[in-house]
Amino acid sequence: MLRIRFSGEDLGRLRLARESSPWWDVVLSLRTLRGEPAHPQLSRWRQRVLDDCPDVGGIDVVAPLLTSMESDTDLQRTFAQRLPGHQRTLTAAAPVGHDQLLKRIAGYYDLAVRPYAAAISQALRTDWELHSAALFDHGVQELFAGFPPSMLHWQGSTLVGASDHHRDLELTGRGLIMIPSVFCWPHPILAAESATPILIYPASGSARAALDDHCPQPDEQDRLAGLVGPVRAQIIRSPQWPVTTAALAEHLGLARSTVSEHIRVLRRAGLVESTRRRNVVQHRLTDQGRQFRGQG
Repeated sequence: MLRIRFSGEDLGRLRLARESSPWWDVVLSLRTLRGEPAHPQLSRWRQRVLDDCPDVGGIDVVAPLLTSMESDTDLQRTFAQRLPGHQRTLTAAAPVGHDQLLKRIAGYYDLAVRPYAAAISQALRTDWELHSAALFDHGVQELFAGFPPSMLHWQGSTLVGASDHHRDLELTGRGLIMIPSVFCWPHPILAAESATPILIYPASGSARAALDDHCPQPDEQDRLAGLVGPVRAQIIRSPQWPVTTAALAEHLGLARSTVSEHIRVLRRAGLVESTRRRNVVQHRLTDQGRQFRGQG
């Protein structure tokens, strides 16, 4: 059971986030990929990411690290500053020992979350408008009346919710930030370590549906994508060969680290070969790779 106790001051400091948190989307989606309980509407997303992920073992390595760092505000802040616009030559200094981890997290985000972010954001914005109207027009009781009672409900001056663990939090004037996530299921998650506690709650069915709709079943006619995965199929079909990792990353809209992992898999399969000339590494399709492209 989760209990969050509000004072009058806390009610004035209750904030509803318009969008999900990229950091929490990473943490919770990784939990889903590891097999933790997830909503059935995430099944197509999960399968598509697993099919397209170049190194599932890498995800298994990152996931427990992320779980242990959920309260690391320095790491979260740096990740948020590095995320926009694929700027990987980052302006924010990483905490000691975190730089490589941040690169792996960003690569995972590019692969598993960013392609669906726009569709999710649009659906969450509609939810936010409904929740905000309820809060500002009718108050906190009406806001929480819009949630399933088994998930969240208002009781006196206390927000009560389902939880796998007993949590009892007195806000004491700090307020609360509520953040939706399509990857949060089935219970809300309380992150009370920050200056203003955060409650991550399951997004509405319409937001999950937006994610599901954005994950179409693989085209039966796309034999190449069926064999090597959608992203690696795009790499093989790249219009320019030889090509550098940087050029491929720009063409596909992915992080260089993500493209490097895909190239590594294709090279191991004998479909791509790489040669270094001075400081530049160029990739070429092998005869087998060109044959694959012709058949796809």
